[in-house]
Amino acid sequence: MENSAAADPRRAPDEIEGRLVLPLDESLLLAAPLAGTAFKTERDLVIDASRPVAMTDGSGARWSIGSQGLSSYNELNRQVTALALDVQRDGAPIGLISTETRQYVDVQGAPVFQPSSEPGIKSS
Repeated sequence: MENSAAADPRRAPDEIEGRLVLPLDESLLLAAPLAGTAFKTERDLVIDASRPVAMTDGSGARWSIGSQGLSSYNELNRQVTALALDVQRDGAPIGLISTETRQYVDVQGAPVFQPSSEPGIKSS
């Protein structure tokens, strides 16, 4: 999927592309490296700011993921667009997870690389 920021780095993306890594049971975590992609499941989610998305994982746990909104700000050598997600598992809050798209820039503010996505990772 082409990111709109790649076409014009001065423009904030219409959507942010990132990865959300959710915790797994320890048994799956140990077995997954041995099994290759047997436990891998990918889903594309469209998360609206007004309501969370609900889904059920392979072990029957019910996840709820809600957007807390986009933020754009400048760091020393990059322009950042961040998305904060509120995550719950079986009704219990997991906490906030944020993912970022970073556009690295030179001293004049011109892009020096393609934008990169930094995944949001929450460990327990």
